[in-house]
Amino acid sequence: MATIAENLKRLRNAAKLSQAKLADLSGVSQQLISQIEGAKNSSTKELPALAKALGVSVGDIDEEYADNSANLSGPAIAQSQISPLYGGIVQAGQFRSVDEWFDQDPDQVPDHVRIDPTRSRARQYAWQARGDSMNQAGIHDGMWVVGADAGDYVDQYGDIVTGDLVVVEQSRYQGSEREITVKEIHFFRDRYELRPVSDNEEHEPIAVPHDHSPDDDREVKIIGIVLTAYADLKSRRK
Repeated sequence: MATIAENLKRLRNAAKLSQAKLADLSGVSQQLISQIEGAKNSSTKELPALAKALGVSVGDIDEEYADNSANLSGPAIAQSQISPLYGGIVQAGQFRSVDEWFDQDPDQVPDHVRIDPTRSRARQYAWQARGDSMNQAGIHDGMWVVGADAGDYVDQYGDIVTGDLVVVEQSRYQGSEREITVKEIHFFRDRYELRPVSDNEEHEPIAVPHDHSPDDDREVKIIGIVLTAYADLKSRRK
């Protein structure tokens, strides 16, 4: 089985695209593409965007995903025994450098955090919430949020709609810093808004025109759809 790094490089070369051109087409930074092709970054969150830009399926890049997708479609799988992939920390207003971002430990998802079996045809990730930007939606500091990959969700289950809770990634300085947060999405004719649901008025909504171009140098992406959240009640009793 070829690796993600090998497949991405092969498919990019077959399409006669430079890393810079693939970055333009996919919206994924050239630095991240280089890291994936160099096997220095094992993140799979950007693979749907890369696959779409290359005109291939995600399984053409990540062969293990193709195998898992086939398994997940079967009725006999024991969903309660499957843990989500680690997505990182979600905290409004906290940008991190790319190097710091990828130093996070991907093995720290607790055993009690499981995928949502009703959305098993989509890859699912677990993010740990920090802060109070969504406390009135029931997501509190320290809780684990499980969400479906946004691309998979739309492909398998339909469009994102007003009122959904979404996982949002913002990047700035040409992708050198990132922030991930959870927001409630609201659609309007000319824009959509990503709103905090909090009693802390310091948190502000993010307005994004439908061409996905905010007014400043940020890039905003919806990367996940929140399915459920877990509190570590055992830890709270200590």
